[in-house]
Amino acid sequence: MKAVISQLNQVCLIILVSAVCITNATSQTSNNPIQEKTLKTIQPAQLISNSDYLRAPVDGMTRDAWLKEALKLRHDAQANLPSGYDLLYRRPDLDWSTHNFSCYFAFLYDNEIIDHKTHKFVVNRFLNRMDREFGGIDSVVLWHAYPRIGVDDRNQFDFYRDLPGGIPGLCDAVAQFHKRNVKVYIDYNPWDTGTRRETVTDEAALAEICGEIKADGIFLDTMTQAPTALRESVDGKRKGVLFEPEGSPALEQLPVCTGSWAQWLDTFPEPGILRLKWIEPRHMQHQIRRWDRGHTSEIETAYFNGSGMLIWENIFGTDNPWSVEDRKLWRHAAPILRSFAPELASKSWEPYSDTGAAGVYGNRWHGA
Repeated sequence: MKAVISQLNQVCLIILVSAVCITNATSQTSNNPIQEKTLKTIQPAQLISNSDYLRAPVDGMTRDAWLKEALKLRHDAQANLPSGYDLLYRRPDLDWSTHNFSCYFAFLYDNEIIDHKTHKFVVNRFLNRMDREFGGIDSVVLWHAYPRIGVDDRNQFDFYRDLPGGIPGLCDAVAQFHKRNVKVYIDYNPWDTGTRRETVTDEAALAEICGEIKADGIFLDTMTQAPTALRESVDGKRKGVLFEPEGSPALEQLPVCTGSWAQWLDTFPEPGILRLKWIEPRHMQHQIRRWDRGHTSEIETAYFNGSGMLIWENIFGTDNPWSVEDRKLWRHAAPILRSFAPELASKSWEPYSDTGAAGVYGNRWHGA
């Protein structure tokens, strides 16, 4: 049973409705059991505040009672954060996070990115495929070192310098992405400790790379939080750089990381509300289950929450392309999300609005 995604657009009101096959979320398995969080059915009594998702009203709980409890959860969580915690969310240079719905994970040595005959980046050819097959992308993670790192003394920053054309060549590639309105993440590998050391701290080296190539974001590999000194270092070299960890960050990181991966999160049988995005609706989360053969349930979850997708097809040399059906589904969903980005990042979100149909779950966002 395929999900049916539809949009109901009324004056001063937006309703996004996702009709979901309840068994679908637990039907797709991964062939990477070592790294993956267990996809399991959680059976809490009602609303769960310490899970990745808030559960839909169950066990006789009314929707009004659910919403009252959910709003209290948001209020209490924000009250426990430092005063002015949302400073980064109010910065115009970082606002692009709220409409960063499609992020593609690209391996920099992939034939799609570099022509190995000419040793030139082929950004436009790559982005033409993104437009054709995914309805375009909003950002790209340029992964560089792993799994090649470790064969010699070169560190992760050397792998950027050693790309064809060096840093100037990478600057040109980033400029080509920017010309097509695509933001660029570099990635940081905190586990890179056995190679040669830079003469500066990792935070300073990351800031230098961001400033040199005009990067827009830093993907924090394997991390759940940003290093303390990173924001000050990066802001000193380039404004508008987002921090996005791979792991699900704690609430205390909401003032630092304006985005995060929603990777292999535990799920409920029914569609859930992303906890971090509910507490801070401007926080962008990207659904990702890299080893799954199908991504329909991830697309449903992203669309249902007014959130994003991380598209990853070359997993360090293992080819795991998206299916024709999934690409088509996301091509339909992504433009709707982009069209209503301001509403989807607002506190006007009313989860689990009445749809008038059993088994159909709807969210409502008010707006112009």
